Amino acid sequence: KGYDRQISSKKLFDENPFKTNQEFNTPSDPSVQCLALEAALPEKLKGLNELSYNLWWSWNANAKDLFASINPELWQYFDRNPLKVIKSLTRDQLLELSQNAEFTSRYEAVYADFKDYMSTRNSGEFFDSSKAVTAYFSMEYGLHECLPIYSGGLGVLSGDHLKASSDADLNLVALGLYYHEGYFVQEINNSGYQVEHFPYRDWKTLPVKVLLNRFGDQIKIPVELQGRSVWVRVLQVQVGRIPLFLFDTDIDENSPEDRAITAKLYVSDREMRLKQEMLIGIAGIRLLKDVLNLDAGVYHLNEGHCAFIAVERIRRLFLKGFTLEQAIKRMKIKTVFTTHTPVPAGNESFDVDLVKNDFGHFFNAMHFSIEEFIYLGRKEENPQEFSMTVLALRISKITNSVSRLHGEVSAQMWKHVVDTSQKDTFTYVTNGVHRATWVNKGIRQLQDTYGNDIPSSDLWHAHQNQKKQYIKFLKNKIFQEYSRRGLELEKIKQIQGGLEENSLLIGFARRFAPYKRANLLLADPERLEELLNDQEKPITILFAGKAHPADGRGKELIQNLYNHALDSRFIGRLIIVENYDMHLGFQMTNGSDIWLNNPTIRREACGTSGMKAAMAGVMNLSIADGWWAEAYEDYQSEIGWLIPHSSEHHNQDSDREESRA
Repeated sequence: KGYDRQISSKKLFDENPFKTNQEFNTPSDPSVQCLALEAALPEKLKGLNELSYNLWWSWNANAKDLFASINPELWQYFDRNPLKVIKSLTRDQLLELSQNAEFTSRYEAVYADFKDYMSTRNSGEFFDSSKAVTAYFSMEYGLHECLPIYSGGLGVLSGDHLKASSDADLNLVALGLYYHEGYFVQEINNSGYQVEHFPYRDWKTLPVKVLLNRFGDQIKIPVELQGRSVWVRVLQVQVGRIPLFLFDTDIDENSPEDRAITAKLYVSDREMRLKQEMLIGIAGIRLLKDVLNLDAGVYHLNEGHCAFIAVERIRRLFLKGFTLEQAIKRMKIKTVFTTHTPVPAGNESFDVDLVKNDFGHFFNAMHFSIEEFIYLGRKEENPQEFSMTVLALRISKITNSVSRLHGEVSAQMWKHVVDTSQKDTFTYVTNGVHRATWVNKGIRQLQDTYGNDIPSSDLWHAHQNQKKQYIKFLKNKIFQEYSRRGLELEKIKQIQGGLEENSLLIGFARRFAPYKRANLLLADPERLEELLNDQEKPITILFAGKAHPADGRGKELIQNLYNHALDSRFIGRLIIVENYDMHLGFQMTNGSDIWLNNPTIRREACGTSGMKAAMAGVMNLSIADGWWAEAYEDYQSEIGWLIPHSSEHHNQDSDREESRA
């Protein structure tokens, strides 16, 4: 009732689109609220609930140390999730904690810092309605390993964007999907093959709240898919000062098929993937307009996956009397698009007939031909494919790539769609990373003290301390993983033996896609063996990363590396560990001596893991692609080394030459 009276009066949908008997709320009514399932805490520690439900703690070293000190074993066991830690304590343990003078003193200091940080925002307000607001759309967010709604670089960048926006006190709201089975937990079995596990993630055990109306009912938004309504619950994550809204279909009102829409990130089923992208675009605009009463100043699309915001925005403009052409011109004024990939497979496309089937009812109701909409995303070279990147390009005023070189590649890729020669419409903004999240405490303290002029001896000492922690972490991880596979203890000790403080530790961690060439060093195994086993200058290379569940070649890369790692020539010198996530990424980018990146040239959009390593004082060894092409030009050997690329065209000869280089 009252969800969208214009929809009802135009009879665009068969049923009343609001799911309760009460009126829908807007932010002008302060009773729109978030329900948090808080722990029952002693009065003296009440603020721990507020702290644990705001991911500010994830980049504040003192807050993390405070939660870890409650119970270090539980902290690690629960993936460093403070909510689970405090909810696992008995009442007596909580009372004892509240009477611990040292703990309460530290808690009060952290809580005071948090309240000071949040003091620029009014309690209960998601944004400042007196100023322009940016609406940020992304299919994944890498915020912390306890909230696994990310797969890799794109999601981690989205998470860093929110944290940096919070630190800068920007007026921004973010929108995404809540994947209750996440991406996947990776297991490497005893033959070296990747196995995927999808454990259910109950939002009630995570720093996640649910959005309610004034009557205490969950707010649910309808999205029309194939002539039926799919109901979407709204969950909310607070990232410092920035609210992130996540859509969840796993609720009783939906059929089992529809409840599964938000189950997994990057599903292989094309129709399910299309539904996910319809969901974030349509529910996202309805949440902003009808629940938050927000007309954003800018709509930012982080990759083309979210470009179906166009459908709901066109529908609303049609109800105001706009033609399709006028609606597109109006939309472009406020839309910005960031493209992240120069790899064709990364630019998502759907079969045109599938799009017609799932979207036909929208455009029939608006008296537009579905063919007119299909044109917006049609690929000229393949008219049967509907490209989300092409759609995003055609509805955006500004498009940016994520590094200078990626900008050149993208301009060439998309010159047939938009005028890429115009800098005010097609440009590049090189990515960055969030320092407080990715740089260890010791290095940060030196940076805060000395700026860019850290004494070499102090920097080396801080790096060696971090390297010791990294080695300890790895030895424990290796024992757990390799003993589970049934490897004999003697071999496990051999693997652990390659982890020494005097060994040069090289890190390679990223998605196992063929163009990233994780196995490039194996092009000349005899030379590699000689280098790794030098008695005076030993080298150990650590590999980590996931292959997409549908990527058979990526899985073969993992298996090939695993088998080489157990070869007597390389044991303890080539090591692969499983289940790459943000926690392992932090350990590797901070504890390695050298960060290795050797993609096929012009296939890496940016490569932000190398930035994290550089910020932590780790040297880079990389192909001149992405951000490294710019950084090496500016700083050269001060921060690492360049792997010269032998050819603009990838082949076996260039692989061998670049492996040797």
